[in-house]
Amino acid sequence: AYQPEVLSGHLQRSPQLRSLAANPLLLSILCYVADNAAAAPIPATRGQLYANAIERLLTFRTQRLVTLYPGTAPAPHEKLALLQHAALQLFAHEERQLTFSGQQLSQALKDALQEEGYGSVSGPWANALREDLLHNSGLLRGDGEHGFFFFHLTIQEFLTASALAAHINTKGWTSSLRIAGNTVPVSQLIDKKSWDPRWYEVIVLLTGQLADPLPLLTVLTDNKKDDIFSHRLALAAQSLAELPAEVRSAFSHIVDRVTEHIFSMWLSREARGTGAVISHFTDAFAALAHLNGHIKQLPLLGWLHLQLHDANPD
Repeated sequence: AYQPEVLSGHLQRSPQLRSLAANPLLLSILCYVADNAAAAPIPATRGQLYANAIERLLTFRTQRLVTLYPGTAPAPHEKLALLQHAALQLFAHEERQLTFSGQQLSQALKDALQEEGYGSVSGPWANALREDLLHNSGLLRGDGEHGFFFFHLTIQEFLTASALAAHINTKGWTSSLRIAGNTVPVSQLIDKKSWDPRWYEVIVLLTGQLADPLPLLTVLTDNKKDDIFSHRLALAAQSLAELPAEVRSAFSHIVDRVTEHIFSMWLSREARGTGAVISHFTDAFAALAHLNGHIKQLPLLGWLHLQLHDANPD
């Protein structure tokens, strides 16, 4: 019931979302959310897209199977909190897995239920919640024989980021977090994981959900903590692009600094024929085009336009 041309026009104006349309499953999610656009505008960031899709999957289904909980069934927002916690625990295992055994999934759900105050006897609740999520939302798929999995890795990454964001927004950047059997300061965890490419998407999606993203952006843009190839600065560029426009305007000085640094490094490397060592800048360039920060006091896209039309062949 939605207008395809409206969605196409929105994607043309939203490079963060346009890249998703090449994946058939993610395109289906885009259309699924756009189908409900009469009630809410089409999301502007990937985080908003996944949040809208998950909320709708948890609340809307033409035919729902009755799930017998030991008590009053959790409300959709309570199921979401439980699923976020379980996703984080499963994602944080030393070797990230795309599928989980029934025992691993049940333990993660039990831990989530205990964390949310359902008591130590959480087995029946975990079994009921697993069946509910499998049959009534589709967010979890699989079976005991072949293993269970989130229907797309990005959904698990978003849920993991949401769990971290909820913890930071509630308890603060320096608070401790119980994860994968260990208790660590959440700032220390994210500082460490920002070097792990498997966590890049989580950190990007986390940035867009923080009430105050400045502490995280400060860590990612600290030259003293980066390597000589500026891996974390490239991650900062992608993270800045995930911020809602009304939030991002407060960080224009960081956007300009990141834009100037990344492009000056890229030009320097290309001039010396060593551009291959910063191939990880590729994803950052798309984010910088979306941010359109300043270089030499000119907006990036305007500055590039001038360079392309410069008569000087160099």
